[in-house]
Amino acid sequence: LIPIEESKPDFSAPCGCEGPDCYKWNWLERYDPELAAYGSPESKYLASLYFSIVTLSTVGFGDITPTNDAERMYSIFLALTGAVVFAFCIG
Repeated sequence: LIPIEESKPDFSAPCGCEGPDCYKWNWLERYDPELAAYGSPESKYLASLYFSIVTLSTVGFGDITPTNDAERMYSIFLALTGAVVFAFCIG
């Protein structure tokens, strides 16, 4: 048996990561660093809407992803159209 004092998690560790060895925790910075740094708020919202729709529709991200706003809007349209057609077929 492990004593209770030894099994407690260590909450004294820092929450964030500092220094050159840390990787980005923000999904947008990992997905598209240029969009995160220089993109307009509209483009950032569209990217988050794209990820939400693709995740909730269970389409998946795949190896080829949209890189600009027009491609993201087209992908969102196709995912929603596919969901509507599937729902119509199922009844």
